[in-house]
Amino acid sequence: MVDDHDIVRVGVRRILEDEPSIDVIGECSSGEQAIAWATANDADVVLMDLNMPGIGGIEATAKIVERNPEQRVIVLTALHGPEVKQLTDRVGAYGLLSKNLPAEQMIQAIHKVACGQRLGGEEKSEQPVFNLEKRRRFSTLSKRELQIVLLMTTGLDSLAIAECLQVSRKTINSFRYRIHSKLEASSDEEVVALAIKQGLVEGTPPVTH
Repeated sequence: MVDDHDIVRVGVRRILEDEPSIDVIGECSSGEQAIAWATANDADVVLMDLNMPGIGGIEATAKIVERNPEQRVIVLTALHGPEVKQLTDRVGAYGLLSKNLPAEQMIQAIHKVACGQRLGGEEKSEQPVFNLEKRRRFSTLSKRELQIVLLMTTGLDSLAIAECLQVSRKTINSFRYRIHSKLEASSDEEVVALAIKQGLVEGTPPVTH
């Protein structure tokens, strides 16, 4: 189990420890720790948080799978959509699981992956990625610009986003410029902070004062 939030790790670990057919043999709080741990240990399934400081879940998954393809990674995320799934598929993850998924469904998905089966679709709740009623300052963004904001919230840089959407880095930088202009933001970090503040990312309620 890899997640930079202690509460999430503890919660997931307790759920899994209550399941007799699953043994929890390790946990990490960063992508860097996960890569080192996975290199020194064998696990049938690795639950990987998507968005973490430093090396995020995407890069960590790619390195783990490259070093040991027998370790099957499931990405845990509050984000959904074809772009995220495409990216996790590309680095070799066995599928996506929503952090809002009921415990029994998460356990079923882990068993499925442990048996060598990829998750056919996103195992997720029915909540949308973006709450359209809470867009506020984001209402002027196009669908493509919203897709790019979504990928920015995962910590990806322009090159990684370009590869995910199969366009040039120059095109992504042009979109970023328009996003910054429309949102009156001076950086990607400010865009991500605004997305979280407005409650646009699933699992992050809007911040009120």
